[in-house]
Amino acid sequence: MIPSLHDLFIRLIPANILFAFVILLLGKKEFTFKSIMLFLVCFLFGYFIELLGTKTGIIFGDYAYGSSLGWKIYGVPLLIGLNWFFMVYTSLAVSAVVHSARWVQTLLAPLLMVLYDYFLEPFAMRNDMWDWKSDTVPVENYIAWYFCGLFLCAIAIWGKFDIRNRFAAGLFVVQVLFFVVLYIWNIIH
Repeated sequence: MIPSLHDLFIRLIPANILFAFVILLLGKKEFTFKSIMLFLVCFLFGYFIELLGTKTGIIFGDYAYGSSLGWKIYGVPLLIGLNWFFMVYTSLAVSAVVHSARWVQTLLAPLLMVLYDYFLEPFAMRNDMWDWKSDTVPVENYIAWYFCGLFLCAIAIWGKFDIRNRFAAGLFVVQVLFFVVLYIWNIIH
């Protein structure tokens, strides 16, 4: 929102993602083999689905990554895998607060991920995180986000991975609010 700080803010996007991940780690009391496996599954699935998406255009739509997310391999930032883990984990934490039934959590968490993405997209496009070929986010992006999120959330919930974390739900809410505020700011300015 402060023009003179815009370039600095953009350069700090990767640091912000890493910082949020560190906070998430600090909120976890115990790291088990299963929690490490969940991280690896989300990270690798997220990276490779994005790689497939950018190379084919058939999963999320036709898009390409910019330079704001840091180092890339085959055109996909490594941080995107970390972001997929973050999104799955934190949205599951929020869904666990909302309802105790596993099937509700499994369906609600990817819906929260789509909500997050909806408010993130305009920011991402304006700040060289990624761009859509048509300059608009295709509906297939949100559909793919839901089903990819559903797949990963189902693995976490039905595989009985421990998602308890004292900071996860709060991190999700803070980040969504951040993008909602920027979304509204962009509309009124």
